[in-house]
Amino acid sequence: RARTLAATALGATPFVEEALRWLPEAVNEVPASEIIDTVVTPLPLTLRENGARARVLLADDNADMRDYVQRLLSAQYDVESVPDGARALRAARRHRPDLILADVMMPSLDGFGLLRELRNDPDLSQVPVVLLSARAGEEARVEGWGSGADDYLVKPFSARELLARVEAHLKLSKVRP
Repeated sequence: RARTLAATALGATPFVEEALRWLPEAVNEVPASEIIDTVVTPLPLTLRENGARARVLLADDNADMRDYVQRLLSAQYDVESVPDGARALRAARRHRPDLILADVMMPSLDGFGLLRELRNDPDLSQVPVVLLSARAGEEARVEGWGSGADDYLVKPFSARELLARVEAHLKLSKVRP
């Protein structure tokens, strides 16, 4: 049986925008959209039951990583980004997200501490959490899953992989009891 997979290609625009940041200001005045004309096939949009876009909370102390992930996801989802786990916990309690992406190593409250707090909170215990880390290998992944994370992504990850996993966890969360 033939399967049709949703395209997760973002085109070259995000990569060109990132490269332009490294060039002198004079070159950087031209928007990436004028440098490269790409056709983006969007992912299917995951909506809440009320028709609103799914809400993703991103916690990462690296401003460049927050900016990159926010740019990738904001076309499809409402994204709130914060620089540490303590702020992520406050943000989640203030407005429950549909998914949380959390760096493992952060000040104030690291990803594992955030995950522990979320799993102990009855209102947030079922929110899917994807840990992001530069630690690769089986041991790191097992530690992430063993701590209660729904997934573990190793940095640097591809845009396509991030988008596919976010979409998969949002869909899975709709069918969980």
